[in-house]
Parts: sequence; C-alpha cells; structure tokens
Amino acid sequence: MELRPHWHLSQSPILAMYQAQSMVLESFQEHLSKYDVHLLQGLILTSLLFEEKDVRPLELHSAFGVERSNLSHSFRGLEKKGFLKRTMHPTDARGYLFGLTASGRKRAITLVKEFDAIQDGFEKNIGVRKTHEMVEGIQSLISEFKKNFN
Repeated sequence: MELRPHWHLSQSPILAMYQAQSMVLESFQEHLSKYDVHLLQGLILTSLLFEEKDVRPLELHSAFGVERSNLSHSFRGLEKKGFLKRTMHPTDARGYLFGLTASGRKRAITLVKEFDAIQDGFEKNIGVRKTHEMVEGIQSLISEFKKNFN
C-alpha cells in the first residue's frame, strides 16, 4: 500500500522545502561532483569570478547566509584543490583574502555555464516569469523563517 500524504501536507511549505532540499539539491550535488566541487564551493568560485577581486570570506558569509564553519571548510577545500589562493590582507594582519587561481577561474567559468543551463531549463519549462516568482517565493520563505525562528 502506497503512503499518500494528507492533502494538508501537500500544501505545506515545510514539506515542499524538505522535498526541494532532499530531491533537487542532492541531485544537483551529485551532478557537481564531476567538477570536484559541492554546491557551496561552486557558488564561491562563481562569486569570485564575478567579483573580479580577492575577497575576505566574511564578505561571502553575509551574501550566502551560511554558517561560517561551512564557508571556512569550503574555502579550505577549494584552496587544497588548487582553485583558490590565499593572501594576507594588506591592512589586517589577522585577515586573509582569497582569489581564484588560473585553474579556479577555468572551473568557475565552467560552473557558470552549468548554472546558466539550469536556469535556462527552468525558464524554458516553467517560463521566465514563474522562475522569477519561484525565486521570490523562496526568498520570502527564508525571510519568514528567519523572523519566526531566529
């Protein structure tokens, strides 16, 4: 006998977020593994490509809204793989800046193409307007979650 969620569960934003996280993101993570990165690492590389300058990890921490430990782990992993270079901050002796290496830049360009193809797929299948509405809806859910649980 197949278990069917009650109709109220099918309307639940909590269930929808769980399904998105477990189905979509896990599949995407598996897809990215062929590029030797996980999703957060891919976002870091593409962000640094568009920044066109070395950045402090804290700058991306506020943009991504992830735990500092996850971000630090991702930076260290990318540095170990040779995708990032670390330099001392010119005015803060305790601070570091990270920038792309040549191989990191090449990988970031490849990932931008992958991310663009995914967005193109959404826009083709559900339309540009609905894709933007989906993003706005997810951002609203995040905002509500932060208000209610932080």
